[in-house]
Amino acid sequence: MRLPRVLLLCLALEASGSAGDGGFLFPTALTVYSWPLRLGGRVGLNRMEPVEGSRLLYSAKSVSLEAARDGMRLGLGWRYQTMEFLPLMGAGLAVSGMYVWSGEDAAYLGLEANLSVLIVSLCAGAYRRVSGDAHDELILSVGVGGGLP
Repeated sequence: MRLPRVLLLCLALEASGSAGDGGFLFPTALTVYSWPLRLGGRVGLNRMEPVEGSRLLYSAKSVSLEAARDGMRLGLGWRYQTMEFLPLMGAGLAVSGMYVWSGEDAAYLGLEANLSVLIVSLCAGAYRRVSGDAHDELILSVGVGGGLP
């Protein structure tokens, strides 16, 4: 029950414009299907800063957490986003840790890129195993999601 409250708080902060430097917080919430994690959900938060000389372009520091059927992922990254009231288009890159628990457990560290248009997001990443030994040494991850990017 806390997640809806956190999202409402983030939306309230976004609407108020929060900081005097023009930045604001914007939540992310997506339903995602990705390999190797399969069906899950991703929530996160972007710290949006306006790009000088542009009315619709923002740069953002982002954090996201994805929990899915076969594992979970934590990402810390950067995004560029065009938005009015809601996001229009965006792209980002994140350092990401992934833990896979299907079969034997294994942990991975890598980079994930994402691209979003309106409410549809595509993501792809390359990961190297840092612990566990039942899965491949390198994993390529791909996914598609719908929601607030």
